[in-house]
Amino acid sequence: MKFTVNCYLPHIVNWALAAGVPRYLAVWAVSIINCATAACRIVVSLIADRKWANRFIIFACGLFLAFLACIPPLVYPGVIGTYISVILFGFQLGLLLSLTLLIFTTHIIPTCR
Repeated sequence: MKFTVNCYLPHIVNWALAAGVPRYLAVWAVSIINCATAACRIVVSLIADRKWANRFIIFACGLFLAFLACIPPLVYPGVIGTYISVILFGFQLGLLLSLTLLIFTTHIIPTCR
């Protein structure tokens, strides 16, 4: 999470500009990552609180999305690769934020009481 807050989000526009994305499209990368994060947080929250859901598998899917987010800029440099990477990273961020909140509220808070 520290990498996300300190390294990825503040510099996503600069990374998009370095990849050759025009300035007016690079600014939209922040909005797209926030929309992808919000959508994934809703979906993961609906799935992860079910009794049949295995949170470790959901967490592994988030790590796989983090791996996949690194590939598109290498394969498709420019606008397409940058935005695919931003969307995948937004999904990964939403997944990990949702799971962190679920684990915190179900395991850590009850033991503090």
